[in-house]
Amino acid sequence: MTQKTEQSKQSRLLLAIVIMLAVVLLLIGSSYALNIASTVLVTPTPMQVSAQSAWSGGGNQLVWGVVDTSLTPVPFKLSAQAGGAYGALDVYIQDQTSSAFAIPFHAHTGVTATLAEIGIVGEYTVSVEPTATHGIVASDTVYISNYDTFSTTWSVAHVVTVADGILSLDRAVRLPWPIGTTVEVISTELAIDGSGTRQVLITHPPPGSDFDVTGFNISMICGTEPDDSKFCDQAALSRGVYMRKQDGLTGYLGNLGNIKTNGDLALLIGTVTYHDKSGGGAYGVRGVADLVGNYGVTIRLRGSTAGTGTDNGRDELQFIIQDDLTSVDSFKVTAIGHIVAD
Repeated sequence: MTQKTEQSKQSRLLLAIVIMLAVVLLLIGSSYALNIASTVLVTPTPMQVSAQSAWSGGGNQLVWGVVDTSLTPVPFKLSAQAGGAYGALDVYIQDQTSSAFAIPFHAHTGVTATLAEIGIVGEYTVSVEPTATHGIVASDTVYISNYDTFSTTWSVAHVVTVADGILSLDRAVRLPWPIGTTVEVISTELAIDGSGTRQVLITHPPPGSDFDVTGFNISMICGTEPDDSKFCDQAALSRGVYMRKQDGLTGYLGNLGNIKTNGDLALLIGTVTYHDKSGGGAYGVRGVADLVGNYGVTIRLRGSTAGTGTDNGRDELQFIIQDDLTSVDSFKVTAIGHIVAD
């Protein structure tokens, strides 16, 4: 009896060995292997773990690492490598660190002046010319730019006071703008009359930069209570307000949506809230358009192209006003995102 039991054990062991050899031969035949290894980083930062996985087969290898299980921002890197005759490719995806922007949709008014003196960084005043006839008044919004010297940047500021050729601004000068720098009044108000001639408000990058627009912040101030059937607190619009991208190379237009009611705005951007007035204040409509969260994309705007599709051959995002919106107390939109980095 003992001999039979021993023989039975040997048979089962032999069968197990045969099965294991078959599996190994199958894996070798298909030339695929999976190896997973996890290691703890030797850096002293707590709770940071590096997990690596390698998949190999046919001369290709994919390796990825995750380094950030703490609240401290740590770059995420993805490396893809192809070996043998396929060459090699390394790809790194890490936290975005290029300059952010928040720039209002605006119309250029044509009211301009130039700096009479070099801008002093940290000061709140600038000197412009012509001294008495520049046309800039208190409460204006000005767009300061000198693309010959600073091709990748600009400044937007509000004018607090004007005394002859001295403009007092609501924020400090941030660059040593040279003499001759353009100071232009822009209008950021979308509550205007576009019923006769449609009005176009734009945002665009400077010629030396590209923008990745990741979203919009929308603010409307209403005299009475808004709801989904109205535009702010007014009746539904006839033609509507629509947003589009104009390609600076070809001039082609890409319409992104038309807004005739607050409900339309919610359908387009996803998040709209109504704010009750406080005391003797006003009602408000607020909208946040998260392009990455809602659509999974950013909108790339090129600062300069070889074409003549728009002014200076640049890409533009545009809000088109086609109705009389002057009964709305205020309507403003700001584009947010980051400057594209190499």
